[in-house]
Amino acid sequence: METSIALAISILSAVITPVVLISASALLTISTSTRMSRVLERARAMSELLEELEETRPGRQEQDRYSILLVQFGKAKKRSELLSRALGSQYASISAFVATSVSIGAATVWPGFPAVLVILFGFSGIMLLFYSSLLLIADSRIGLAALHGEMDLLLRLARRDKGQKAA
Repeated sequence: METSIALAISILSAVITPVVLISASALLTISTSTRMSRVLERARAMSELLEELEETRPGRQEQDRYSILLVQFGKAKKRSELLSRALGSQYASISAFVATSVSIGAATVWPGFPAVLVILFGFSGIMLLFYSSLLLIADSRIGLAALHGEMDLLLRLARRDKGQKAA
């Protein structure tokens, strides 16, 4: 009796570990989806601003703004590509962790089940999460660079306006 309880506890522990990783992956996926939505909203807003600036034949100040918007639009495109790959990797990692959980259950029910599948699925899920994390780091760096570019432009424009008002 005691052996069957210990076996049940060990099986449950083994099955719960992938469930925790699935939950963590799901939270990361939700967060990444939110980031993707914000990048897309920002890209749409930049697209509208670019169209407006193109139609008005801007002066020097607007040309500076137009140039930085073009650069930022390119960065938003790169970010959306990175985030899309990160989401795909996260979905695949969730699938791998589900497969790990199922294979753990299968290995306990069928003695001939290849245990190497449990390891393969689990390792695949971990590597996919790692890859996703690298993509998210790259995205963060691009986002920060875009923010710094925008801040630099605003500071230049403010200095130019201040110089023109003083003259």
